[in-house]
Amino acid sequence: MSRVYTIAVSEKVRRVVHLTDQVGTRVDWLEILPPEEMAGLLARELAARGFSVADGRALRVEPDGVAIEVELATGRVVLGIAHDRAYEAEGARTGRSERRDDVALAKRLDRELRTALEDSIARERDEDQTELTQALEKRLAEVQPELDRVGTEVTKAALVAKARRLGEVRSVEEDPSTGAVRITVGL
Repeated sequence: MSRVYTIAVSEKVRRVVHLTDQVGTRVDWLEILPPEEMAGLLARELAARGFSVADGRALRVEPDGVAIEVELATGRVVLGIAHDRAYEAEGARTGRSERRDDVALAKRLDRELRTALEDSIARERDEDQTELTQALEKRLAEVQPELDRVGTEVTKAALVAKARRLGEVRSVEEDPSTGAVRITVGL
């Protein structure tokens, strides 16, 4: 009569994963002045809102770690976030063999266990990535009104600058309910 031996393997897998995501939008304005002047007006408006401006870009990092970067020449906006996350999974597998030192069975159990643990970590990582994307999309929805106001202010500043080239600007009036701007110019 043969004996049956239990072969057991156990494993702990640790991974540190760098999660990142980005979403994009743009600051819209009317092209009233040459592009470099429009970029200058955009830079000035963003700097007034806490962005640091350098090398044709404006950047502001929010307290929640979201970075908002604006390309001044085009108004292209990218919201991005990145963080590292440690994952850990552990488990065990057992099998039965008539041989006490069944290396093939031990290797198969080890492969199956590693695959299961890596799959578990991958599922957790995918869930975290989905949450990160959803949080970033929500953050974009929160920031979009500010970006819309920036576009409005840049357009208004460009209209005033253009009006100054035509003559003396006597008054600038804005209707807060409609956003309409009236500029009175003396020629």
